[in-house]
Order: sequence, then C-alpha cells, then structure tokens
Amino acid sequence: MFGLLLLSTVPHQELRFLLPMLSGFIFFLATTKIEISRILMISIFVYNIALAFIFGYYHESGVIPAIWKINSQQQSVLDAIKDSKFKLSGSENNSLSFSPNFPINTSENSPDFAEYKLNTVVWFVYTLMPPLHMADNYQKNVSSLVIKETSGMKKPDIINVFKKCTLTSSLDATKFSEIPIVYQKIGNKTFERTLAVIPGIYDPRIFTPNGENCGRGVNGCNDYGDGQSTCDGCKPPAGQNHACYQFELLTSVHNHIEFDSIGVYFATMFSSLDLNIYQLTYKNVE
Repeated sequence: MFGLLLLSTVPHQELRFLLPMLSGFIFFLATTKIEISRILMISIFVYNIALAFIFGYYHESGVIPAIWKINSQQQSVLDAIKDSKFKLSGSENNSLSFSPNFPINTSENSPDFAEYKLNTVVWFVYTLMPPLHMADNYQKNVSSLVIKETSGMKKPDIINVFKKCTLTSSLDATKFSEIPIVYQKIGNKTFERTLAVIPGIYDPRIFTPNGENCGRGVNGCNDYGDGQSTCDGCKPPAGQNHACYQFELLTSVHNHIEFDSIGVYFATMFSSLDLNIYQLTYKNVE
C-alpha cells in the first residue's frame, strides 16, 4: 500500500509504473482467503485483453513505421545521387531537389556530392520519439538524419523551435508521380530540410509562427525577427520575393493513437488516427 501511495505522487502516471507491485499483489491473493467471483474474473480477462489490443495495436504504433518511411526517403536521396536524378534551382542554386522521375542531370557543373552535406532534421511533436538507433545514418557523411523531440515543451516553445528551422521551397509534385525530396542551402555545400511528425488530430497550423494572422489562405508566415505579424510583412528567405510558412504533408501512418493526448481524441471524436509526416516549407506569394 505504501508503494502505491508513493507511486501516486508522481505527476506523470502510466499503468506500467504499477508493474513492480504485481508480484506482491499475486502473493497477497495467494495467501488470503478472498474469493474472486466468476463475473469479476471474466471482467478482468476481458479488460486485459482489450488493453492488450489497444496498447499493442494502436498506442504510438505509427512511430516506428514513420521512421521507416523517413529512412526510405533517405535511401531514395542516395539512389538519386548515384543516378544523377537531381535538380538545382533558385536564384543562387540554393534549392536542391531529388526524384527518381527527374531526367538525368548532364550538366557539366554538376556538384560532387562527396563534398556535400545533406541534413534532414526530424521533430517528433506530441508523440514518442523513436529509438535513435533506428535512424538510418549509414552514409551520414553525405546524408545525415537528426531526430529531435518536443517532450515537455508547450505550444509557444514548439513555435519558437519551428521559427529557427530550415524551410525549403514549396514541394511540387504536379509533374511527377511522387513528391520530390527538397533541401535548402544553409551554408557552403551544406543543404538541409526540416520534417515534423505530428498526430493527425492536431492541425499543424497551430505551430506556425504568426499563423493565426496570416491571410490569403496559406498556413502561416515566416517570422525572421522583423516584428511583423502578417504575410505582407513577413521577411522572405534570401532571393525570394515573398514567402509564407506552411506544413506540407509528405505521407501518413495509420492506426496511431497517442494516449497522452486522449482528451483531444475524444474532443475531436477520434476524427483522425493518423500520424502525419510534414515538411516545413515556404510558399511564394505575389
């Protein structure tokens, strides 16, 4: 009983925290003459079978498949480099795109990717972060994958994180069967992109800097410290006329429930059981 009271004082509660008491509970039942009714025994079995299904099939089940999908994208980049399926664009060649559907780049000024660094930073928001050893960094000298989490952060803190993240140009899949993988130049021979993994019950626009004041039907604004709060006042990245901040959906993993957000699921009537993977981009606005 003392152990139960002690564990009950911990702010963060999970059923697994009671596992150390299981052996004592079994010993207590074995040494007492308390009889458990048939109805209660059946109820215990049904309850535990239901929990095993929910926690085994739904609870945070999308985290591992999500990192597998991101690993697959990383491998696609390496394959595209090998096959010269890439494209440099922008006023200063500051945007680098990869796709297996691109024509082979035969430019004489093609970059030597052995000297380049391609970074993918992945933020897991309001969900569990996968084990770091599952991030595919087999060829991290060329394409590195950095996993980060927002555990313990409140929404304003997450917004501040995304304010400092690297945004790429808007993804354009209209001419191709799949969305190109796009990076933005952040330094000499260094390109980067930022991904955000967020449960589908959350509208990603709540994490956009100044997003609530951004008009013209776009998700949010880039806030580069100029103190402006509307799209017309946002300072765009170098070489861009005007830009608005947005989360572009890359892919989703189904049958994912985050029990730390169970109240949100009930409030939204379980409207989404997806775990969504977004890329942080800017969209030019004339």
